[in-house]
Amino acid sequence: MEVELVNGNHLPGVLHRLLPAFGPALLISITYVDPGKWAATVEGGARFGHDLVVLMLIFNVVAILCQYLSACISVVTGKDLAQICSDEYDKFTCMFLGVQATVSMIVLDLTMILGIAHGLNLLFGVDLSMGVFLTALDAVLSPFFSTLLVC
Repeated sequence: MEVELVNGNHLPGVLHRLLPAFGPALLISITYVDPGKWAATVEGGARFGHDLVVLMLIFNVVAILCQYLSACISVVTGKDLAQICSDEYDKFTCMFLGVQATVSMIVLDLTMILGIAHGLNLLFGVDLSMGVFLTALDAVLSPFFSTLLVC
């Protein structure tokens, strides 16, 4: 006597293959959104209207794809992107990629600082320059105070 198992959750065709891939990509992309990006998007929308919507959508989809591919490569190979780049590229290219990554991290930190300063301005009426100062001070002092929280 044979028993046939029927799975009602089975999606036919392309959806069956693509849907499991979107879960990790969306989970990683949630961390990609920060207050600085929200502030920059709102400011750009206020200045340019809907002219930049398609461009922002394309950039965000490409960023989500890059983060998803980076996570997949890391899981499969057990290496991070810096290790893979040092194996695949020459020293000059690795230095260029390192400088590019450092500059993009600095710009990301600046957008986060500006986003939090905008939030302080909207919530508490703090002047933007004072908000930037307080946020930058917090960003500098947070690593020192985080050691006090460890049990």
